[in-house]
Amino acid sequence: MGRVPCGDTLELGAYAGAVLYLRNLYDKPLRLGGVLGVYQAAAASLGKLAVLLAIKPTVVEPARPLPLPALCGHSAGRQLRYEDVSFAYGNGPEVLRGLMLDIPARPGRRSR
Repeated sequence: MGRVPCGDTLELGAYAGAVLYLRNLYDKPLRLGGVLGVYQAAAASLGKLAVLLAIKPTVVEPARPLPLPALCGHSAGRQLRYEDVSFAYGNGPEVLRGLMLDIPARPGRRSR
């Protein structure tokens, strides 16, 4: 068993001091381990983003795109329309069925 300096007893203050010194000794390496874990997670995420950015788009831009029709008013005829939209996660059951949604354009708003 361990030896106690200067007698057979250890005072509470000496014990508390030893525990605090040990805690301070191990605190920095533990923090460094946490930082390294965050770094590894960030590096893995960056790798996934690099793979996504390397994918070539399958939709080809037309050489001569058709112009949009002229507007009569601020946003006449401009809207986003979803008709009969359905969605399922993987091979699971449909969680969205027959969605119909019209979102009209708002005057003065432009996408960036």
